This record gives sequence, C-alpha cells and structure tokens, in this order.
Amino acid sequence: MSEESESTSDPLAVAESTDGAPRESASRFSDLHSRTFEMELLVSGAVVFALIQIPPRLQSWFESVNMATEGSLRLFGVYGYTYAALMLYTLIVFFVLHLGLRAFWIGLVGMESVFPEGIDWEKVSLGPFARRHHRAKLPSLRQQIERLDDLCSLTFSFAFIIVLSFLYSIAVILLAGIIGFALSRALGQRVNLVWIFFCSLALLMVPQMLVTLVDKHFGERIDENGRAGRWINRILRWTYPMSPIGLIGQIQFTLQSRIQSGRTTLWTLITIALLSVTLILVMFVSFGVIRFDNLERFPDNLDTFGLEAEDYRDQSPPERRSVRQPTIQSDVIKDPFVKLLVPYYPNRHNDLLRRACPKVSAIQASPLRFLDIGTPDAEAIELTRRNIECLSSLFRVTLDGKALTPIEWIPARTGMTRSVGLMAYLATDGLSSGRHNLVVRYPRDEAQLAPDQDQEPFLFAEDPSDRIFHLPFWR
Repeated sequence: MSEESESTSDPLAVAESTDGAPRESASRFSDLHSRTFEMELLVSGAVVFALIQIPPRLQSWFESVNMATEGSLRLFGVYGYTYAALMLYTLIVFFVLHLGLRAFWIGLVGMESVFPEGIDWEKVSLGPFARRHHRAKLPSLRQQIERLDDLCSLTFSFAFIIVLSFLYSIAVILLAGIIGFALSRALGQRVNLVWIFFCSLALLMVPQMLVTLVDKHFGERIDENGRAGRWINRILRWTYPMSPIGLIGQIQFTLQSRIQSGRTTLWTLITIALLSVTLILVMFVSFGVIRFDNLERFPDNLDTFGLEAEDYRDQSPPERRSVRQPTIQSDVIKDPFVKLLVPYYPNRHNDLLRRACPKVSAIQASPLRFLDIGTPDAEAIELTRRNIECLSSLFRVTLDGKALTPIEWIPARTGMTRSVGLMAYLATDGLSSGRHNLVVRYPRDEAQLAPDQDQEPFLFAEDPSDRIFHLPFWR
C-alpha cells in the first residue's frame, strides 16, 4: 500500500481547503448522521413533558425571592427569573415545535413508503393552470422529506444558541452582581450597589466588544507583531473565557458560514423578541392582568364586592396564592379562631418601618448570612419583640366595623413560597351566625405616616388612599 493511500485511509486525516487552511474530516459519528431523527425524538419526547412541569416551580421560586428582598437584590431576582424563564420557554417552544415537525415528517415518510413515486399529477383533479402552478411550486415527496429532516435537526442547534446565550448573560450578570455586592459591603454601602454593578458589567463586556469591532473594521491594516496587534491578541486571550464562543462558537459560526450571516442574526433577534413578548403575555395572563372573556357584567376587582379564592388558604394551592395580601384559612370559619396572616413585604414595608420606628434597629444586619439556629439571648428577644411591635403598628384590623385592639401578633413562615408575615388568632366566640367583614388596611407610602416622637411605634393616620383588603367570612 502506498503512502498516499495510507494517508487517505486514515480516519483522522486532515485535508487542506482551497485557501490553504486545514479542513477536518468527518467525525467518527458520521454513520449516525442519517439517523439523527431517532436521537432527536428520544430527547424531545423525554424532555418536553418534564419541561412543562417546571414553570409553576420557577414562578414559586420567583415569588419567594420577590417577597423576601428589596431594592437592588430584588432587581437581581427579577433579572434572574426573566432569563431563567426565557431559557425555559425557549426550550419548551422549540421542543414542542420539533415534536410537531417530526410528527409531520413521520407522516411524509409513511406516505413515501406506500406511494414512493409521490403525486401522480395526471390524475389530480385540477385545471391545467392550477396543475402547472402547483407542480412548479410543490417539491417532490423526497425533497420535502429531506428538507423537513434538515429543518428538524437545525431546530435543536438554533434553540441551544439562544439558550446558551441566555445562560452566558446570567453568568455575566451574576459575576457583576457578586463583584458589586462585595464592593458595596467593603465600602460600607457608601457607593450605590446598582452603580457598582453596571460598572462591573461594563468592565466585563466593553473590552471584548471593542476589540471585536476594531479587529473587524481595522484588523487587516494592523500589524500582528506591532504594539496594537499584540494588545488585540492579549485582550482576546483574556476575554475568551468570559465570552460565549466556547459554548456556541461551533453552532453559530457553522450557521453563519453556511447560511447568510445577516439572516441568521436577524432570525435570532426576532426569536428572542418573540420569546420575550410571549413571556410577558404569559406573566400578565397568569397574574390576571390580561383576561379573555365575555364577562362584561361581572366586576374584575372582587376585593370589595365579592370573594377572591386567593384570600382563603384552603381555596388556592400555595404556588397560585398571592403572597402580597392578607389571607385567612377559609371563607366558612368553624374553628374557634380566625387565623389572619398579614405578609411582610420588604420592598413595600421596609421604608415605612424605617420611618415609623427610626430608633428600633433591624434584627438582621446583612442580607447575606447563615441561618441562626442558636438560642437567642435576652437582648435579641427584646429586639425581636420591638421589631414585631413596629411591624404590627403598620396594620389596622377591623371586624364588622370595630377596631380590634390589642392583637397578639406572632411571626410566621408558611406556604411553598416560604413567605413570612405576622399571624393573629382572632377569637370567634360571641360572633353570630352569618356574614362578618374582616378588613385589613395599611399605608401605601411614607407620606401617610403620622410620626409621634414620644411614642414608638405608633399607628398610622387613616387616609383614603390606604391599601384596604376585605376578607369576608361566614360563621
């Protein structure tokens, strides 16, 4: 056997393309290329149904984070949920699309197995003009099967470009957030966390964006061995680990080189925009902001006029229950107590508490800490009591128009979202049979507080713009 034949028989041999650059031979999995549909159907069929179960759990996680944070930390939680939801819905949409396309493809393959010659145009019941038009436009059965098979295979690759791009964005935002949080804590919060976050994000993103633009527009005129060339190579080496090219480079550059680059980018942007709009619509529909019905004579807001299932803990599952409004256990109370839970919502209540009780220090000094499972000392117990008393001073509770005071409030953590708040056990002894109206109200903003320098904490001044929650029940 000659050396030439030996070199060509080597499965790892590398040929040279017309421009002199090395060209890789086919991979050792090339025999699977004609049977990718089997792997695709196995993956999509097994994964799509599992993915559909995740959105409620993701929503529950988002609610728990949203309820327990404020300010910048809450903003990071919103970013994290948005990107995670976009990745999830991207996978769901493309896996479902792939299953649908593969089902159509299987139908075409079955049709070809029965009628391998495809359409017999002479027997089609059409006029001559329509027959000529459709025959010119419609591909053959074999061509349509092959095109659909290629489209199904590319669907996976295109989906993972988008998913891995989102994953890269999450990693960069998380890294910038950690840097910003660490610096803000080190500087004693003298510098705004959001400002540090965006500066960190700029330091991570701007160099690789600039060097890419310079290389693309001026690279041919820059000497590789000169100072500018050495700096470009150095920056590329530094920024490569922080770029998504290592994850999506093979897919992205293959598509861009085999399909029109502008078209690939355009379809990627269109897909991301459509997924973002879809996510927003899904959130609005799930939260009840957007409704599709003909209930023109039925009120949308039942807080004052009727019964909302979210007000009663036995009528809505934890993952569907609102964690921002007070709840009781049921609309029919057979127990000796009405168990009223008023949630503690940092994004709304912390500013009110800082103004209402400026002399009461917070129990937790940092948002990042380990769970304290030790036995509290007398000082910690007193501080906890004062904070609970301060928080409870924001809420005013009335039953059938009469103020309930004093109320013993107990800190509680309940539900799948692990929302926290104050629990009050209101005795039902002496209540008559029939309807009773339990009302909880608290101020919307600091302007409604009526500070009293001699008494701390204090009740707020009633205002028409108070947040009012009606919780009717029957005894």
